[in-house]
Amino acid sequence: MNKILAIAGIAIRNAVRSRIVIILLGILLLVIVGLPLTVKGDGTIAGQVRVLLGYTLGLVSFILSLTTLWAGCAAVSLEIQERQIHLVVTKPVARAQIWLGKWLGLLILNAALLAFSGAVVYGLLRWTHRPEKLTPEQLVELRENTLIACTVVRPDPLNIDDKVRAELETLRAGSRVPDDVPESEVEKAVRQRMLTDAFSVPQGGMRQWIFAAPAPAKTVAPPLFRFRFSSSSIGPESVPGRWTVQRESGGDPFQAVQTNTSGMACLLKVPADAVVGAGALRVTYENLSAAPIVVSFDPADGLLLYLPATGFEANFARALLVILCRLAFFAALGVTAGSLFSMPVASFVSICALLMIQISGY
Repeated sequence: MNKILAIAGIAIRNAVRSRIVIILLGILLLVIVGLPLTVKGDGTIAGQVRVLLGYTLGLVSFILSLTTLWAGCAAVSLEIQERQIHLVVTKPVARAQIWLGKWLGLLILNAALLAFSGAVVYGLLRWTHRPEKLTPEQLVELRENTLIACTVVRPDPLNIDDKVRAELETLRAGSRVPDDVPESEVEKAVRQRMLTDAFSVPQGGMRQWIFAAPAPAKTVAPPLFRFRFSSSSIGPESVPGRWTVQRESGGDPFQAVQTNTSGMACLLKVPADAVVGAGALRVTYENLSAAPIVVSFDPADGLLLYLPATGFEANFARALLVILCRLAFFAALGVTAGSLFSMPVASFVSICALLMIQISGY
């Protein structure tokens, strides 16, 4: 272990002496401070916070990922190219210890740079959204809707297998299944149509969905019901509707009537008393439109229940930890590539891997 720590210490001292750390600190500070000034949100508090947190941390993560890959590739390949590795391998040091020492040194540097970036972002967020600059309504929105970690709960999946099979049998009996269309495509189309019907509410109609939502352990903020719907009319349409939220056992039933515009993301604050208790949570929507308008929710993400879980600080620390885990992976990738290939080839392989991961997701 002492050999690994010694190699890690040498890697850190070399990075500090080469002024890479100082340059990176300056770049990160410029990104954190400059990006919120150049990228404008939608004018809301949530939009401002999204720019400051999402875009800034995303760009910081990308810059550190690129730097980590380059430094990981150079950590071994350049030492081999310049024959400095001979000073290490002639000593009783295993190859795995060299690899772990280089990786640990990069990980410690990344942790320090990420902690610096996180502290600056957090301080900038608190400074720009301090109580003196916000109205009481904006403070409530910031505390209850934005700076909070939530558990996202979707409606229970509908069991429509029997109905789909029955519909397919009916289509086959009536010879309404085209011969040139695969049966799997027909089944997929029938299933999608039935799901759309299950999430559509005609004028004066009513639909109920079941959410397997656990009762919150503590009330950090009121639960939120986020929804988005489309209407059968052309263009945006304001549609009144009645929402009812009730537990199977316990809790106080909650009912609210509000008018929302189709195509817009909408919010419904649910009192905490309505989600306590046992059993599933039943959410009912009634279409109160005076015109013959059908309201359709997206089966995938048209109905989402957000249950507050923790405060902002804990979730912010978790986000930084997730970024650090990604950087640890890229450090391992860079050191491995630098151990196997020359510097140009290792850099090319690592950058290609980074681009593929950025496109397809982690």
